[in-house]
Amino acid sequence: MAVSMDLVKKLREMSGAGMMDCKNALEEAEGDLDKAFTILREKGIAKASKRAGRATGQGVVESYLHSTSPDFPPQVGADRSKSIAGRCF
Repeated sequence: MAVSMDLVKKLREMSGAGMMDCKNALEEAEGDLDKAFTILREKGIAKASKRAGRATGQGVVESYLHSTSPDFPPQVGADRSKSIAGRCF
């Protein structure tokens, strides 16, 4: 089924998902906007649950605390050492 770009745009505004994800969800839902939104939400939950059990204890966070301001270092977690191995992190 061909999906109009207006429907894709509306679904993107509602969900914040990518264009192709919205288009595929609308095709799967046969053009029904509410059903497509539910499909996207279910897929998003499924993607997040895959990473829920991963440990985030790898890496180092450095901070500079100025003596005159009460700054607190943030707690940062990452599930892959590659994502925090670079100097940019």
